[in-house]
Amino acid sequence: MIFITSRIIWEWEICEIFRISIKIELIIEWRRILYSSIVLFISINVLKFSKLYIKIDINNKRFTIIVLLFILSINILIFIPNILCLLIGWDGLGITSFILIIYYNNSRSLSAGILTITVNRLGDAFLLISIRIMISSRNWTTFYLINDIFSFYQLLGIIVAAITKRA
Repeated sequence: MIFITSRIIWEWEICEIFRISIKIELIIEWRRILYSSIVLFISINVLKFSKLYIKIDINNKRFTIIVLLFILSINILIFIPNILCLLIGWDGLGITSFILIIYYNNSRSLSAGILTITVNRLGDAFLLISIRIMISSRNWTTFYLINDIFSFYQLLGIIVAAITKRA
């Protein structure tokens, strides 16, 4: 039971710009490990299924690399609360999901890919609004939110962006 309440936070300072310290934090706790384990379990099963399903496809290694980049992007979102790394994971997730959707170049997958990109861009707009609020409040992490009106709008933007990312 000691692991339920324990949390490990590693913090690295990358640089300081205009008296704003930019840090990368890595948070290890049981919820994040559980969520990452679920993502890895599903992804391993997708990769196993893809070995059978697309074994005759000449681009099956490309598919595996794209799925691994998708997994990496999700794990960046899970473990690193820094806004700059959030953008890297966020865009990586959007790009890899788009590429996975249009993997087979037919009209149905291309139209689904366009819909995905459109919805993701809407979420990106809300994420950028949240980033603007973070800049004005000089708070670069999503983990240490200050209890004020800025935090409410910042969280609202991140939640709406996350809802649109489900595409």
